[in-house]
Amino acid sequence: MVRPLQASRPIVEELATEYEGRVNIGKCDVEEDDELAMQFQVSSIPTVVLFNKQGEVFKRLVGLQSKATLVENLEQLL
Repeated sequence: MVRPLQASRPIVEELATEYEGRVNIGKCDVEEDDELAMQFQVSSIPTVVLFNKQGEVFKRLVGLQSKATLVENLEQLL
């Protein structure tokens, strides 16, 4: 059985390539950086936090998201 975090990894990597130069996509290991996880209220993984150009949280998506859902939300930011 594929875990949600493992299933989301290739999607995020694809989006990082497809949106290179248009958005910044980063990852955080919540076990290694628990302070950052607490700062952005990450209590479940995977969690995707989208920020607007001002650095404010635009949307928080919890759980495995389809590529189409992530693209739709990224496009709202552009």
